[in-house]
Amino acid sequence: MDVRRSIRNSLRYGGALMELKYKKKRIQKPNIILVTDISGSMLKYSGFLLELMYGLSTVLPNMKGFVFAEHLKEINLKHFNIESFSKSEEIGDGTNLNNSLLEFLADYDRMLNRKTVLIILSDTKTVQYLKAVDKLKHIGGKVKEILWLNPVSAEDWDRYVQTLAFMPYVSMYEASSIRKLTRALKNI
Repeated sequence: MDVRRSIRNSLRYGGALMELKYKKKRIQKPNIILVTDISGSMLKYSGFLLELMYGLSTVLPNMKGFVFAEHLKEINLKHFNIESFSKSEEIGDGTNLNNSLLEFLADYDRMLNRKTVLIILSDTKTVQYLKAVDKLKHIGGKVKEILWLNPVSAEDWDRYVQTLAFMPYVSMYEASSIRKLTRALKNI
C-alpha cells in the first residue's frame, strides 16, 4: 500500500481513508552477461543467439556480451554485426571455458552482483572442465543465477562427463530449437 498517496487522496473525503492507493510494482530488469562459445562445434548456434541478444539489447540496457573459444573477448551487442563476427580470429579454435572464465574474473569480476544473470551458451565440450567447475562455483556465489543454454539434446547430457560436472552449479536448459530456447529465456 502507498500510505502517502492514500492519505493525500483521502483529503477530498475529509481525511477518511475511502480509497487506498497501492504502489506499482517495478519490474527489475536484471543485468545480463552473455558468454557465448564460438568454437567450431558451436558456430551455427552462437551466431543465432548473438543476433537474438542484439535485438534484446535495445530493451535490456544492462546487457554485456562476450565470446570465447580458447580466450575471452568482449563484444558490443548494441553494435553487433554478423559479418564482422564471422571473421573473428577465434572462430573454429578449441574450447577452453576454464581459461575464459579465469580471464573474465580477472578483468570483469566487478560486473558480478546479486542482480546479475550469467548466460552461457556452450555444448560443454571443453578442456580443463574440473577447473572451470571451480570458477562456476565462485561466480555462482556472486550472481543471481547462471543459465546454461546447451544445444545438445537433453537426452544425451548424461553421455558427457563435462555436462554432468557443470549441472549442479548452473540451471541448464536445452536450446536445440527456437521453441526450447524461448522456454529457457523465460527464466531470466
